[in-house]
This record gives sequence, C-alpha cells and structure tokens, in this order.
Amino acid sequence: EPDYESMHLHLAALADEYNSAEDLHQVDDNLAELYAHACECNKVVQEEVKAIAQQVGGVSLLPSVKRIGRVFEKATLCYDGDITRVLDVARAAIEVKSVDQLRRCVELIV
Repeated sequence: EPDYESMHLHLAALADEYNSAEDLHQVDDNLAELYAHACECNKVVQEEVKAIAQQVGGVSLLPSVKRIGRVFEKATLCYDGDITRVLDVARAAIEVKSVDQLRRCVELIV
C-alpha cells in the first residue's frame, strides 16, 4: 500500500518550492497559434513522459491535448482572459506508487 501521507508531504514541499507559476506564460497570446503549437508539441511531451515513467517503474497517462473550447474557458474563468497563462494544453502524467519513484521522476524532469 502506497504511503499517501508521505507522498502528500513531499508534493506539498515540491509545490512550495516551484510555486512561481504566476511568472510562467505562453509565448503565443493568440488562441489558434497556441493550440496549434500545443498539438505539435504533444507527441514530444508524451514520448518524454513515457520514457521517464519507464525509467522509474511508473505508468504514463497520456490524454489528448486540452480541447480548444476548454482552453478558452480556462483562460476566461481562471486568468481574466489571459490565454498566455494556460500552461497545460499539451498534457501527460506519470502515476507512481512510492515516494522514491516520485523523487526520481522529479530529478529526471528538473
């Protein structure tokens, strides 16, 4: 059984350390250009995530890019219409079962 409490504490510390998302922005401020670029990058992002998941013994979760309507909705509702603040158009995740796997993922990503 995974130690969820320990994983939560490590994730919280990691989030505090990298809590500068307000400083991050997309280069494109045009929704169509941003979406096209995300579609181009998605395959590369997912291949990298697959490789990292294999290295740490995790499982890669590879959804399609966020729908363009949802990107617009998120920009409107969460960022006062600022498309450049939507950072998760191309998406992927790694599911792990231990803090050690999580730590190794972070080391490989950062």
